[in-house]
Amino acid sequence: WSPHSSEADDSTAADLPSVAVPAPAETTPLEVEEEKGRVCIGGTSVWKSAIERKRKRQQDAKTATTWSTFELALDGDRFSSNGLVTQLKRHFSESLGKLDEFSATGLNRDELQQYVEAKSSLSRAFARRFREALRDRYGDAEAPTTDALANGSELRRRRLNIAARSLTFDEFLASFGSDGSLAEFKQYVRMQVSGDLLELDDYLVTDSDRQELFEQLVTASQPTVSALDEFRTSLLGRYGQPCVDDFPRLVWE
Repeated sequence: WSPHSSEADDSTAADLPSVAVPAPAETTPLEVEEEKGRVCIGGTSVWKSAIERKRKRQQDAKTATTWSTFELALDGDRFSSNGLVTQLKRHFSESLGKLDEFSATGLNRDELQQYVEAKSSLSRAFARRFREALRDRYGDAEAPTTDALANGSELRRRRLNIAARSLTFDEFLASFGSDGSLAEFKQYVRMQVSGDLLELDDYLVTDSDRQELFEQLVTASQPTVSALDEFRTSLLGRYGQPCVDDFPRLVWE
């Protein structure tokens, strides 16, 4: 026998059992991605839908011109039962202009976010939505300027100027509390100074009188935070920083 004989080769090939080769198994797109180690690239329809919803919320928050559109970025209908949406509507009168002006300062945005997070213990998803909406609308360290922030800053500057240029008591009173929630407080101030702007000036530079006025502000009325912030801005415009150093904390409830 020779290892090189053609007979040996033929008989060996003929004696081999036939083996059925299975057809390649069909794979889903997700399985293909797993094999490549890139599960998130491309993504499933669920992944893509979540990305699209997030982009829609970002766009709604950034470019909204009405409260109802901004509320879409918060999924307001979905979270309306937690009461926070109702409170926010009250404090800002469903006005994006009021929200923009209030949010023109970083301290106000921080306080607003802290309030929402404190009241969202049973709805962390809403707190996250709100945090993202504030960032998308007013920017952050990476994008410090947005159209909404510029609008809020302009509204704030306008209020400062109106208060600073007021020539009568009524002109100054008209520079804040536009939602009507300070009507009772304004009447109290009028009685204290007999509707005289110069008398108000003298009244506010007296520490004890100013403190009494601020106590009345938060106890005798139910002001919205936007109205309180407007009053603080007007005081700042007419009297400067010393008049607002001891301004009371905003009342959210």
